Amino acid sequence: EPRKAGRDYRVRCPFHDDRRPSLRLRADAGLWYCDPCGFGGDVIELVRRVRRVSFADAVRELAGGRRAA
Repeated sequence: EPRKAGRDYRVRCPFHDDRRPSLRLRADAGLWYCDPCGFGGDVIELVRRVRRVSFADAVRELAGGRRAA
């Protein structure tokens, strides 16, 4: 469950064992950052890392298209 923290939302990070939300999402800017991991970027990079897909597949997924087989 996302928690509001100022302009950010905090969620549990999918890249490490996160007992409390440490991944910050900045919805108005489309950015994210996890302090413990040191990973961050735009929404395309987040989808790419979480889904383990290419840049092009992440863009297609965000655009509502199908992923390439």
